Amino acid sequence: MALTAAARFTPRPEHEGWPGLLHGGVTFSLMDEALGWAVHFQGLYGVTARIDTRFRRPIPIGMRVVIKAWTIDQRRRIATARAEVRAEAEGQSLLAEADATIFLQESENLK
Repeated sequence: MALTAAARFTPRPEHEGWPGLLHGGVTFSLMDEALGWAVHFQGLYGVTARIDTRFRRPIPIGMRVVIKAWTIDQRRRIATARAEVRAEAEGQSLLAEADATIFLQESENLK
């Protein structure tokens, strides 16, 4: 079973895009980073080759969110993974999600 990467984050005013809302690029980066850790927790190294992101609801500044990511499948040098951003309160409503293809690297190529 794949391990899940998880983190909590509370956006501050410096993370704002439109007034009062978390910038979508920050949301994207949180998911991409979690995807990288999910791969790492499998003892693998890789880079994002493709990512399909869906923003479901705006995230207000100050709303505490939970970011989770996990691997779904691995075939040769490709892994598929998923990330979600959910509200910590409010019944864990889904705010953003991403499905990714990760191109796996040999660890000696990282030096």
